[in-house]
Amino acid sequence: MAYEWQSAWQRFTEAAKARQQRLLSEMAGAWNDVASLLLQVRTAYEQWNSRMVEPGGLVTALTLVREAGKDLLEGPIEQYERRRPVRRALLALEEYESPTGELVRLLPVLLPLSSKQFILEAGLPPAHSWRDALLGLKNFRQDFPQDFPLRSVIADRLLADTLGRSTLDGSMQLLITVSPRFHA
Repeated sequence: MAYEWQSAWQRFTEAAKARQQRLLSEMAGAWNDVASLLLQVRTAYEQWNSRMVEPGGLVTALTLVREAGKDLLEGPIEQYERRRPVRRALLALEEYESPTGELVRLLPVLLPLSSKQFILEAGLPPAHSWRDALLGLKNFRQDFPQDFPLRSVIADRLLADTLGRSTLDGSMQLLITVSPRFHA
């Protein structure tokens, strides 16, 4: 029985780490897409700004403005639409949250262990602060003497993490959305 829950716990932690890594990778990719587009526009602007002072008539100036529009506006907009950093970040958040139920179902509903035994046998730090964080309680003093409800404890903790992270996720999404406007 011990091997079964330990194997399930290992699969759970590996899957949770993989999900987190995918989320971080996609969010970083979305942010880097926006940053590279902004850098591209800045570089093009600096190049075109120096060319705009060249002597010439109205026709020359209009030609320069049309060409600059392609480099400063049309090209970056096409790349932004193709890369879709906002949608990419939003999908990453949705994909991160969607398999939570499947992930928790990897774990047994009850363990024939106390919560202290579970923490020791799972190789987790035996500090109260870790147990408090696991269970989402500030002053956790209760020990489940037998039949530790692992699945419900982890599900509650994941839900608390999701709710706690929602403001940060929303802020990141908003920042990715509006960042081109601040630098344009």
